[in-house]
Amino acid sequence: MDKSIVISIFFITIMILAILPNSQSNIDIINDQDKIFLLSKNNINIEKSDKQTLNFGYKPTFDNKVTIKEKSTVSKIIDYPSSWNWKNLDGYDFTTSIKDQESCGACWAFAAMGALESVVNIKEQKFVDKDFSEQYLISCCNEGSCNGCEGGWAYDAYIWLDKEDRIADEKDYPYTGSDDPCKSGSWPEYIIENPFIDASPSSIDTIKLDLMRKGPLVVAMYASDNFYYNYDKGVYRNINEANYKLKKDDLNHEVVVIGFKDTPDNILYDGYWICKNSWGTDWGENGYFKLAYGYCLIDNSEIISPNYNPVNAPETKTEVNTNKIHFNKGEKTKTFIIKNTGDYDSKLIWWINPSSELLNNIKSISPEKGVIKGGQQVSVTLTIDWERGISGNLRVQEYGGSFNSDKIISVTTPVCKNINIQNKLIQSLFSRYPFLDFLTNLL
Repeated sequence: MDKSIVISIFFITIMILAILPNSQSNIDIINDQDKIFLLSKNNINIEKSDKQTLNFGYKPTFDNKVTIKEKSTVSKIIDYPSSWNWKNLDGYDFTTSIKDQESCGACWAFAAMGALESVVNIKEQKFVDKDFSEQYLISCCNEGSCNGCEGGWAYDAYIWLDKEDRIADEKDYPYTGSDDPCKSGSWPEYIIENPFIDASPSSIDTIKLDLMRKGPLVVAMYASDNFYYNYDKGVYRNINEANYKLKKDDLNHEVVVIGFKDTPDNILYDGYWICKNSWGTDWGENGYFKLAYGYCLIDNSEIISPNYNPVNAPETKTEVNTNKIHFNKGEKTKTFIIKNTGDYDSKLIWWINPSSELLNNIKSISPEKGVIKGGQQVSVTLTIDWERGISGNLRVQEYGGSFNSDKIISVTTPVCKNINIQNKLIQSLFSRYPFLDFLTNLL
């Protein structure tokens, strides 16, 4: 079928759905793995009159303590992997089980513990189903806006944990979903220091960088009735819930962002966030959801990350077998080695960022990210579109048991022998017409 006809049918369908006078009129067409389908009713079975705001609970307290905040800076020379997922990073799962807050408005506690559990796994280099007690926060946290099932804020929860330096496990402090009195106990020690917060991330790239560097993040979002009752699977995108149609006062729910995926060829959205919710496994994609960039304020709210410092963190040590890659005439592919020389049980989490000078010349980096066990290595293949005068850097960036400096690899191709041709037009002529190479000996 002619492509123009398909596109016409698609947009006519959207227009029809937009004006249908029934309960499905606000359900947006979404796209997942190139399949277009409608959101369907999920398995949540709670009457609207009972829900109210109880399954949400986001109540921040922005005051002087967050006016001076750590601010993420994103260098323009950095490019990012097209996808990232802490649930499946080179086969490793750093996330923990989905939980259900039920009718208690404690999304803040579930988001805080959900992100913290993953960060502990990442920092300690463990792959266990860490299970901290949300009830511990609901019953005991009295910091800022923390008010049990009446609502709270993950940032205040981390401030309180910083003072306590102890966290109860679920098995020792099980969830009741009610505002029970706080009970004391000899809870395990965890050193939670002043949390990271960026109250106004400057861009989607800022969130991506923090997500890769710091681990899963707590974010706030606008969760509508349509999202709560009707989301089933795929990428959620309701035009009535685009960021520009909402205001920050609409934020009502906290969740954990665990990943992202760019979709530059999709006509509906540029990509989406992968998020962990706290409404049980019967909701959404087994408790998870995907949300298109620019919707529900998720990339327009503050981003929060716990600052956990394990006492005996396994150390990752990165070695790259070269600091310079030079492509001779006609060469398009080179390989280099990244090695983790740290503790045997440590995992080096890494990705490669090309500088802006290289972006237009790189065809592929394979693999562009991954995990390397202690004592092991990975071979990375770099393929370029060859032309004269290429000059730029690859950054091997990492996150693991400890932070280390980025490794820089210089990437170059030959310039003319007797002059340094900087004019891009001339460079492209030499690349396109190799028979002109004899001119370089005359210059």
